[in-house]
Amino acid sequence: MRGRIAAIGFACATTMMMADGHIRGVELDAPPIAQKKEAVEILRVWADGESLQVALEPTYDDPFTWGILMADIARHASKAYAHVHDRDEKKVFARIIEGYEAEMKSPTDEPERIDPE
Repeated sequence: MRGRIAAIGFACATTMMMADGHIRGVELDAPPIAQKKEAVEILRVWADGESLQVALEPTYDDPFTWGILMADIARHASKAYAHVHDRDEKKVFARIIEGYEAEMKSPTDEPERIDPE
């Protein structure tokens, strides 16, 4: 069985009910900007509860832009999390930054290249 879950009205996920009754997210729908001919996907992240894998396209000329991208993602994540979990957005954002700083100070893993099969 497939369903749709909306978060803040700008992102939807296709979900699938598994045989054991758990709901599994299959993949997020592309946002409206993806319809523009000049738009490109630059980041995709998948997690399975134990690990995280990231696919990215290093399209920017200046790495500084990745810092802006990470800040934007933190703000979007805090807004979505606060909405879905009925929490204070500023407190959620502070907690996200706390986690970011902890991971930067003491990484829990090291990135490794994963070539497509």
